[in-house]
Amino acid sequence: MPDKVVETLTGGLNLLAHPTQLKDDQCQRLENMEVRPTNIGNNLTYLALTSRFSYSRLHTDNLSMVPHNLIEYVVRGIGSVVYASGTAGSLNDASFSGAFTGTAINGSLIVRIDSVGGAGIADQIEWELNGVIQASGIAITGALQSLGQGISVDFGTTGSTTHHVLADAWTINVSENGTRFLVTGGYDSTGGAFVIKSLRDGQTTTSVVSSQVTANTSVCSFLLFNNYLYYTNGGVAWRRWNGLNDVASGFTTITRYATQHKNKAIYLYDVTNNRPNRLWVSNTGDAEVVPAANNFAVGDYSDGLVIGIDQLERLLLVKEKSVHAFYMAPTLADSSILRGDEWKGSISPLGSVWGPFGTYLYSNTAGIQSVSGLYVQPAVLQLYNQLKGFRNQRAAMGFNEDQVMISTLSSSGAARNNRVYTLDLLDDENPRIYQWNAALTLFCQNHGTLTFNNKMKAIEDDGTNRFIVELDQTASVAEASFDCIAQTKDFVITGEDLIPRTQLVDHVILDFIAPNIVNTVTIEVLADGATVQSATFTPTVTGFNRRVFKFSRHICRGYRISFRISNTQSATNALRFAILRLGYNYDIEQRVDQL
Repeated sequence: MPDKVVETLTGGLNLLAHPTQLKDDQCQRLENMEVRPTNIGNNLTYLALTSRFSYSRLHTDNLSMVPHNLIEYVVRGIGSVVYASGTAGSLNDASFSGAFTGTAINGSLIVRIDSVGGAGIADQIEWELNGVIQASGIAITGALQSLGQGISVDFGTTGSTTHHVLADAWTINVSENGTRFLVTGGYDSTGGAFVIKSLRDGQTTTSVVSSQVTANTSVCSFLLFNNYLYYTNGGVAWRRWNGLNDVASGFTTITRYATQHKNKAIYLYDVTNNRPNRLWVSNTGDAEVVPAANNFAVGDYSDGLVIGIDQLERLLLVKEKSVHAFYMAPTLADSSILRGDEWKGSISPLGSVWGPFGTYLYSNTAGIQSVSGLYVQPAVLQLYNQLKGFRNQRAAMGFNEDQVMISTLSSSGAARNNRVYTLDLLDDENPRIYQWNAALTLFCQNHGTLTFNNKMKAIEDDGTNRFIVELDQTASVAEASFDCIAQTKDFVITGEDLIPRTQLVDHVILDFIAPNIVNTVTIEVLADGATVQSATFTPTVTGFNRRVFKFSRHICRGYRISFRISNTQSATNALRFAILRLGYNYDIEQRVDQL
C-alpha cells in the first residue's frame, strides 16, 4: 500500500486551476488560515496557519451611524483662542503658539491680566491650567514669552505692554501633544446628519466631533493637512478639527474629495459649481486659501473625479471611468494634465488603495485592478473576480504589510460584507489569496502607520452593530472563536496508461499544532468532491500532535481524493492552529479489464 505525503503547504486558496491541476502543496480551500513561513522548532517551514487577522473591538458603544471612512489623527498644536474682556474698551492683542507638552487631555488654559501698570510700567499676567494657577506676576514684554508646557504668548501684535484691563482673559483648549485618535464619519439616519466621531487611544467610548444636518451622500472624505484634520460629505462645506475644536474651514466651496500634493491641498469634484471634473489647488502651506484662478478641468465633464493619489512627482487622478496625471509646475498656470487608460464601469470611493507595493483600484464591474504608470490592468485574473464575489458595490480595500486586503460578499445572495480576502504581493507570478471571515466594511485610510501600535484598523459592520476594530489575532474580544478550514488539492493517481485509478484510503497521518486540548480536530475524506467519511480527535497536549486517522477503504474510494482539516480556534489562545504535515495511505482498485 503506497503512501503520499505533503511535507509543506506553500500555496494558498487557488481558483485559477481545477483542483486536480494544483500542485500537491497548494490548497483549494483555506478559511481563516494562511500559508506563511514560520519557525517551528527553530526550523523555517511553510504551513497552513491560523490567520493572524482576528480582531478586537476598541470601544464598547455602537457607532450608531453607517461609517464611510476611517482615519488616524495625532494632535499637534493648540486649540482656538476665546477672549473675554474685563470691561469695555479692553485690548485684545494676545496670540498663542506652540505644542502643549503637558499631560492634560482637552484641558483649559487661561491667561489673565492680574495687574495693570502705569506710565512706563508693564501690565502683568497670570496663567492657569484646569483651574490651578501655574504662575502669576509675569510682566508683559511685548515679544514672544514662554509660559511653560510648550505654550508661548505674544502681546506684540500692537506693540503695547500696557493699556489692558484687569481680568482681561484669553482661554485656549489644550491636549497633550501626540494625543492619538481614530476618527470615522458617516450618516446618522436618526438625526438626519453627517456625523464625525472620534475614539481617543485608551478610551472605551467614542465622542462626537461634529454633526451637520444634511442629506445622505454616502461619502465621508478626510484630508490631513498641517495640524488639522479636514472633513466633508460632499453635501456641506469642509470643516476642520485639531483634536480640540471643530470649526468651519476658510475654503467654502463644497467638494467631495481632497488630498495633499507638494504641500498644497487639492480639492476634487466641485459640488458648488456642479463641476464633477474640476479640481482646486490651495496656496502652499495653507489648505484654506484657494485663489479663484487655481482650478483645472480634468477630462470630460460627465466623468467625475473620485480619488487623488500623491505620487510625489505627480498627482494621479482617478475618475469614474479613466485615470489622469496632474503635473504641477512652479507656476501653477503652466501645470499639465496627461490622460491615461479608460475602462467601463465606475470606481467605488471605498475601492482604492495605494502604498509601498503599488496602486490598486476596485471597480464593481471590472474587479481588482492595478495601476502601472497610466495603464490599468487586472491585478488577478477575472476568474477570481467572478468566483470570489469581488464584484461588490461595498467592497473595501486596504494595505497590511505586504498584502492587499479586500472585504467582500461571501456569496451572491449575501446582504453584507462578511469575508475578507488577502492578496500577497511578494510574488507577482504566483499570487496567493487567503480568506478569513469577518464583517468588515472598510479599512483605515492611513493604514495603521500613525497610532495604536501600528496595527491595521477597520470598521466592523454586521448590519446592526458597528465598531472600530483592530486586527489582532491574539487579543480578540469581538468573537469567542473562529473556524479554521484547510482543504488540499484533489489527488489523482494514474497508471502507466495515464488513466485515473480508483483510490481506497486506508488511513491519514496528520502532524499539527494544537492551541488547546479542548477543541477537536476534524478530518474529512472527500471522494470525487463529496464527503464520504470523517473522523475527529481531541488533542492530548498543547503544541505538537501527531495523529493517525483510520478510515474504511470500501467507503473512502474515488478517482479524486482530497482532505479537509478543520479546528475551532479560541480567540484567547496564544498558540495558533497549524498544519505541519499530511500523509495518507491508499490502495489502488484494479481495473476490471485487467482482472
